[in-house]
Amino acid sequence: MMSGKKTGKGARSALTMIGTGAVFLFNPVFNIIDVLPDFIGCLFIMNGLHIISEINDSAASSRRSFGILAIFSAIKLCVCAALPYASDTFPVLMSFVFGVIETVFLISGFLSMFSAFDYIALRGGQTSLYVKKNGAYGNSDAIRIFTVIFCIMRTAGAFIPTIPILNRSAYTGIIGIEGAPDRAVYQSVLLYIVCGIAVFIVGIVWLTVFRRYVKAVAANSVFCATAEELFKENIAPI
Repeated sequence: MMSGKKTGKGARSALTMIGTGAVFLFNPVFNIIDVLPDFIGCLFIMNGLHIISEINDSAASSRRSFGILAIFSAIKLCVCAALPYASDTFPVLMSFVFGVIETVFLISGFLSMFSAFDYIALRGGQTSLYVKKNGAYGNSDAIRIFTVIFCIMRTAGAFIPTIPILNRSAYTGIIGIEGAPDRAVYQSVLLYIVCGIAVFIVGIVWLTVFRRYVKAVAANSVFCATAEELFKENIAPI
């Protein structure tokens, strides 16, 4: 096998792109309003997956998932422009629809990515992706579970605060309960604050753990060298 530091430079750069892309995915979503657009993060991750997507089906599947997610994220930005003119139930419906789609493709994309990393490690003769500071061997198991939990929590945090609006819509136009719409708005705002803080905290922790994981994998010279060698074999077969 060739020198890990020299042959692994491209793979390390690719992993850095993946870590950068994650920065655009950790933040809470308010209804369908995303402060850091997901499609930017997806484009970074897709670019980072370019090398290994040529050598492994799981990586190719991961790249497709993030590509589809990027498209829906761009569509969601367009839909946001219609919010001021929409009915009360429109944000609830859109939050649910986009939330389900994003959760499915986020989880699918990340899990396929972790599987691809494990595959490359095995091809390089390694039973683990990296060595922790305490000397223990590390793998993708813990980050897999944490990522699934975070993705579900992120979607729930965007959808749950919209539910009181359904009650507000039901009371609109009924005489004698003018306070009902206001109560629904207050409840919704309160839920946005609580869910937003909870998702932000969990998101920060997830982002920190994920970037450390990617950094540790990038520091694995055997992994990076193996990834590049397999890529060269696939794009230039003998």
